[in-house]
Amino acid sequence: MQFEITPPLLNKKLSTTFDVNSITGCFFPFWRNFCFFFVFLVLAFSVFSVSARAQITCPRPMFSDPSNPTERDVLLKLYCDTGGPTKWRTKTNWGSSSVDSTWHGVTVNDGEVTKLELNSNGLTGPIPAELGNLTSLIELDLDNNNLTGAIPAELGNLTNLMELLLDNNQLSGTIPDFIRLTSLKGLYLNNQKLHLNSNNGLTGTIPVKHLPTSLTQLHLASNKLSGGIPNFSNFTSLEKLNLSLNKLSGEIPVGNLPTSLTQLDLSDNELTGKIPNFSRLTNLQWLLLGYNMLEDKIPDFSSLTKLTWLHLQGNKLDGEISVEHLPTSLQYLYLHENGLTGKIREEFGMLTNLLHLYLNENNLTGEIPSQLSRLNQLQHLYLHENGLTGKIPKEFGMLTKLTWLDLSNNALSGKIPEELASLTSLQYLYLHENDLTGEIREELGMLTNLLELRLNDNMLTGKIPKEFGMLTNLRLLYLHGHQLSGEIPMELGMLTKLWELRLNDNMLTGTIPKELGNLSSVEYLYLHHNMLSGTIPEELVDLSRLPRLYLSNH
Repeated sequence: MQFEITPPLLNKKLSTTFDVNSITGCFFPFWRNFCFFFVFLVLAFSVFSVSARAQITCPRPMFSDPSNPTERDVLLKLYCDTGGPTKWRTKTNWGSSSVDSTWHGVTVNDGEVTKLELNSNGLTGPIPAELGNLTSLIELDLDNNNLTGAIPAELGNLTNLMELLLDNNQLSGTIPDFIRLTSLKGLYLNNQKLHLNSNNGLTGTIPVKHLPTSLTQLHLASNKLSGGIPNFSNFTSLEKLNLSLNKLSGEIPVGNLPTSLTQLDLSDNELTGKIPNFSRLTNLQWLLLGYNMLEDKIPDFSSLTKLTWLHLQGNKLDGEISVEHLPTSLQYLYLHENGLTGKIREEFGMLTNLLHLYLNENNLTGEIPSQLSRLNQLQHLYLHENGLTGKIPKEFGMLTKLTWLDLSNNALSGKIPEELASLTSLQYLYLHENDLTGEIREELGMLTNLLELRLNDNMLTGKIPKEFGMLTNLRLLYLHGHQLSGEIPMELGMLTKLWELRLNDNMLTGTIPKELGNLSSVEYLYLHHNMLSGTIPEELVDLSRLPRLYLSNH
């Protein structure tokens, strides 16, 4: 029997052959298995040796013709210049004698490289200018790496390119001239790692004259681009425009924006003036203008019947909220951190598609309308830090999809409605810093998905419900600043995921339950300013690792 070794990485046969029967002793059955095992080892070693010889040794060899490098030359330069041997997460088959689609992230069609997809692969250093020689590329995806330096102007030679993705790197400099890329549909230059290094980020103004009007998506977020928003009116196919987290200034020139837009994100800039009339942009689905310096009242958006996201938070908007100016198509409405006044109107109950409603940190007054209970798709309801009064509507028990309810920092009064126990999807319930009275409802122990429960700084009385021991997913439990009495329920020792427990500043009596020693995840335990007695349980002493442990009485 003969074995012929043909290495998978080389189209060439090794000269060595092995005749099993010629090996002394292999005629005997006792030795035959040994001989086969020996041959297997030789085969494996030979393939490994060839594979090892095929690996790239950096620094790379010189190009065979520097003026006209081959595609393999270009790829090997990319490999060596961006830390391929030591930094790349995956480098399968890089370095074989010819480039094909078995190279990780490489697609070859008709003998030419058409796609290079090395996203999230640990590339470091500058982008080699030689990539501009891969003229058959239709997609270049290097996003989510650690690439630095300027974007090479030579990428403007990739005239067949349809997608250029350089997101989530640490690039700097200005945006080069891409006007020749007339096939380009998507340009992604977001720099999400800007916050890690203030020296990163693209600078200068947006060079609209250097960008192809064929674009359908333009993403330039998280850079240091400055100046005004340029004229995009010739970009008649542009659907998604993301200029957020830059230093753009001036007013919003809505007349310079194409009607083809479906998503517009101008948030986190330095834009000023009033919010203009967007009624001509009838295709808009997302309009994000948050965290600028826009002022005056909320304009009429009712004609934008496709709008699902409206973010106006963190501006200087004032006046009352005219619900009739909001399209019923809205799913995400963010109006928080402004200076809005007046009442929350009953008409909000007509926006039945809402998933998120953020009205917090304004100057809203009056009672919370029970009509909000009609928003049966609602997942987040943020009304905190206003001047709201009256009772918590018991009808809120109908909002069974709520995961986050924050009514804190208002002047709400009355009892906690037992109907809130129906909100079994709740993960965060914040009712703190109000004027709530009465006992803590034991029914709240049914909210077993709760991660955080904050009821502190009200005027609640009575005992801590032992049913809270069923809230085994809790991480935070704040019950401090009340007039709670009775003993600390030993059932709280079942909350093994709890990392902060605050029961201080009440009128709790009795001994500290030894079961609190089971709170193996707890980091902050506040029991001070009560009327506790007895000795500190030995089990609690074992929690001496706690950075915060307060046990003192009044």
